[in-house]
Amino acid sequence: MTKIRLCCTFLMVMVTLAVNAGHSWAQVIPFKSTGVNNLYDPVSMVFGGEGQTAHMGRSSGLGIAVPSPTDDPLTLNWSGAGEFEAANGDKIFFSGGGQVYLTPLGGTMFTAAWIGEFNIEGGTGRFANVGPGTAPLSVVAINHPFDIVNDPIWAYDYEITGDMELGKKKKKK
Repeated sequence: MTKIRLCCTFLMVMVTLAVNAGHSWAQVIPFKSTGVNNLYDPVSMVFGGEGQTAHMGRSSGLGIAVPSPTDDPLTLNWSGAGEFEAANGDKIFFSGGGQVYLTPLGGTMFTAAWIGEFNIEGGTGRFANVGPGTAPLSVVAINHPFDIVNDPIWAYDYEITGDMELGKKKKKK
């Protein structure tokens, strides 16, 4: 009876290994990107600049963030998408959205807090198999004071935190 159990156990292990052959299981790792003095164009809704991104080092970011009105004139919804690019050209793509909270500073001067979430959508190069982590990335971007009527470009600082999945290779056929 012991030989039968041993043979069955061995067979189950071999079947499991055979089924999973070709898989490289995913690894979830921390993700963080920060930047100061990045720029947002409220007319084209394009944002961009430079920062420091985990696993990329110095990086540039580029994307679009489209605000839309709510019932509160000082709160807007936003949605957008973009990419981070490492010095060697490898990229991580993301999309998401949230809310913009405008704070009046007097006259036509404001500051704004862009709060939301990004989902990692993929990448290129060494990030070709990257994907979302255990939860969406947390996004906080704070605009420097700006004149909502006369400033064509608004500066902001940002921090994006969370985790990402390095991905698993597709099963060999």
